[in-house]
Amino acid sequence: MRLLPGLFYDAQRRDLDYLLQLEPDRLLSGMRAAARLQPKAPLYGGWEARGSGIVGHYLSACAWMYAATADVKVKAKMDYIVAEMAECQNGRNEGGLYASPWEADHWYADLGQGRLRLSNVVPWYVGHKTLAGLRAMPG
Repeated sequence: MRLLPGLFYDAQRRDLDYLLQLEPDRLLSGMRAAARLQPKAPLYGGWEARGSGIVGHYLSACAWMYAATADVKVKAKMDYIVAEMAECQNGRNEGGLYASPWEADHWYADLGQGRLRLSNVVPWYVGHKTLAGLRAMPG
């Protein structure tokens, strides 16, 4: 089922335009750095300045947009991101997928040693959103 022309269709088109404007290489920059791979583009600023924090949100949004529109450009972005994530997983030779070098090199090590502070749960959140985005991908 697709939206017919009107207010909701116009809003959907604006959302699609925004999703297509975002650059996957910028969203993946922190993951590439964490995987000891050269980033292909600089990180976005704001929340993203610390690493690839919204790439999972982006994948979810793209998956829902693809389900609603079947837009091949948004599907191509999702496929590219997943392929890059696989490369990042292989970059460290241990299967992890991390949003930033700090997360990869320190946070999970601290968690494993029982030194985790509950004041810093961002990696849990980012990990959850990344997995949710991957789960939302079309089969």
